Amino acid sequence: MAAVEREGYIVTTTTTLARSKSSVVLPERFAVEVTADDIMHGRRCDANMCPLALAVARWLRNQRIPFLTVLVTHTDLTINFGLDTLVQVQHYWHDGVSLVSDFDHGEIVGPRTVVLARLP
Repeated sequence: MAAVEREGYIVTTTTTLARSKSSVVLPERFAVEVTADDIMHGRRCDANMCPLALAVARWLRNQRIPFLTVLVTHTDLTINFGLDTLVQVQHYWHDGVSLVSDFDHGEIVGPRTVVLARLP
């Protein structure tokens, strides 16, 4: 604490140091490549392990963005960053509806680019 005297007044200032929460900044819109490897290691009807979830997780790791989980539904996905972040989850729409649906139903799917756009 520092005290400064100014013409009969004492002004006291306090500095508090605290560990700030990390800030995760993702683009409003981005694309990921779902590879043959993602498809081969993906699991049907598993929101954490579908090929799109694996592709997004790889993209996040390559960008050095820490995260806990990626959960995919047929129309959107949620990225969970954990409690130590200012933004704990972000929701994205994806254009891979046919990929997710076909994969979950046991259809043959191929590698493709999937676009993601942040939901409000």
